[in-house]
Amino acid sequence: MHPVDLTWLRDLFEEHRRDLMMAFFALFGAVVRAMGITVKSGQRALRFTGGRAGAVLDPGFHWLIPFLQVARPVPTRSRTIDLPAQRVTTLAGFVFTVDANLVYRVADLRKALVEIDDLQKGMGQMLGLGVQEVLRTASQQEARGGATLDRLLTENLARRLEAWGVTVEQAGFTTITPTRETIRLTQLGHATVERGRALTQLTRGGESLRAALTLVGTRTQVRSRTRHLRGLEQRNRRRRRHRRLLHARGLAPGQSRELLRGLESGRLQAQHLQEDRYKERASALRRRVTGRKGEAPPGSQGH
Repeated sequence: MHPVDLTWLRDLFEEHRRDLMMAFFALFGAVVRAMGITVKSGQRALRFTGGRAGAVLDPGFHWLIPFLQVARPVPTRSRTIDLPAQRVTTLAGFVFTVDANLVYRVADLRKALVEIDDLQKGMGQMLGLGVQEVLRTASQQEARGGATLDRLLTENLARRLEAWGVTVEQAGFTTITPTRETIRLTQLGHATVERGRALTQLTRGGESLRAALTLVGTRTQVRSRTRHLRGLEQRNRRRRRHRRLLHARGLAPGQSRELLRGLESGRLQAQHLQEDRYKERASALRRRVTGRKGEAPPGSQGH
């Protein structure tokens, strides 16, 4: 019987000795690392044995059975979450751009790791939902911000995050900024109330309703949306008709635009002139009404 030649095996080992040593040290390090875990101060860990949640580990070193037991540490100190700016529409139709933050602490480690897959992401979504719900039902006075709105947000988030073992320490709005349209509508409402109050005072003082409306005045002319859209459509039709006429006469597109711009400018000047005449008539009527108030009643002067 001939002896087995193992020279090739020794040559193979010599050739890959470095790789085998590195693999051995990596395996040894993984086994040592799996034999225990160090829980830092400000953290707690939940130990899983065969995939089942077990004991909660306090700060310190804890032994584990390699590849059978694992531990997941979670910070238990207070932490914060900032909500990026988002737009919220209230029931009254006002739109606000808000920023909010949340200060929380994990109280029940088992719920925080078992009841939800990604606690940080879930709390960010809950913060957004809480902000939407609180601001949507808030009145115009409450939407300006304050302790009441922060308290409502804290109570809302505490109720939502209780199932995940999270304690809400504080939640609030850092900024609440109304949009430009909301500011315009709010100021328009205040101006309407002031004009209504002035109109009431003038009518009670003996002025006729027409004269009182003239004295109160307004900076804008009330126009229906249908009338405005109809005017735009008529203007567009007129422009298209003018373009066809100019194109039929052989004018270049640039020359046509210049002529149309000149026509529009003249039409706007005529419109401004008409508005100036209307303002002059209104001013004359105010002076006439004021003069009547300053005149003494007949028979008041001595004969």
